[in-house]
Amino acid sequence: MAALTTAWFLEFFNTWFDVANARTNLQALHPNSVTKISALKSMLSLATNLSFRSRAATCVNRTAWKPIQTGLLMASKSLLDMHADFVQTGYYRFLLTSRLTQDALENLFSQIRGRGDSHPTAVKFRHNLRLISISQFTKTPKNTSYDSADDVCFAAPLLRSKSCTDDSHQVHRSGETNEDIDALCSSASTEFDVCENNALAYLAGWIAFKLKSKVQCDDCVDWLVKRVQNDGGSLVDSPELKLTELKSYGGFDYGLTLPSQKLFNVLHSAEAVFCSCKDKCMQSTDIQHTLLEQCTALVTESDIPNCHELGQKILKKFFRLRLHVFCKQINKTLPDECQHGSKIATSRTVIK
Repeated sequence: MAALTTAWFLEFFNTWFDVANARTNLQALHPNSVTKISALKSMLSLATNLSFRSRAATCVNRTAWKPIQTGLLMASKSLLDMHADFVQTGYYRFLLTSRLTQDALENLFSQIRGRGDSHPTAVKFRHNLRLISISQFTKTPKNTSYDSADDVCFAAPLLRSKSCTDDSHQVHRSGETNEDIDALCSSASTEFDVCENNALAYLAGWIAFKLKSKVQCDDCVDWLVKRVQNDGGSLVDSPELKLTELKSYGGFDYGLTLPSQKLFNVLHSAEAVFCSCKDKCMQSTDIQHTLLEQCTALVTESDIPNCHELGQKILKKFFRLRLHVFCKQINKTLPDECQHGSKIATSRTVIK
């Protein structure tokens, strides 16, 4: 009889763990997942009535509440509430419960310890966390199971309060409009000096180099890259490509990538839009989305191949890097309020 009870207990916990650690669409919590919801509700009853008896002879009939009971109740109740709030209301089609576990946190700790120190100090932990965060969010791996998305609409149900009765997925920005940004972008100036044009062409070559290996399309590559003939003289005839030619030490067969004139013209117009509204964009909540909306006409009016959404990829990569450079320039103008780990480090910084 005890063996049957133990077998039932193990099978019940195995079923509950499968529900709480669903990793596929079939295992997730759907609106009609009656059996899985019943397993979570049964866990609430079991964890409440579960008792642990001591093996000591002096306290045979003594029971105590264990932390595992609190953890089971919190996990089951949280899953039931999230399923009712997000899945039953129609915000999401299903709830993938494996994304709610601490596996990501444990993986992060293992990566921090894997950098050579099993017991890092607070300063080392912060530095390692910064390096790991930058390395993971700078580039999306090719073999990943997700796509990079900067849209905030996916987090809208999570940020909405329960008193809100609006069921739309759009995030409503209170007291903020982009009409002033539209007016600035419509009157964008396209006049740049020689140095700015060379720097922009150098950036266009970097974008062409990054995208030509991803699209793997002859039409897209021909639109991105400028074909040159090596006849012994200068390889370029445009003044804005002189900087790229000087920095391409191994020649264009082995060195830097030359952008096409069409790609340069698109980025030239995008840079004009950014320069005209960059100050106003600091007050916007979704700067990159606002800039992409303003440059939609650049994609439609240009003869960019639409087989691989090349226009959107070019503008996203350009504005992401341009915003990074712009924010870096702003940070340099801010007062230095760096925190140091000791008084000696602070004094050395002051002396410098």
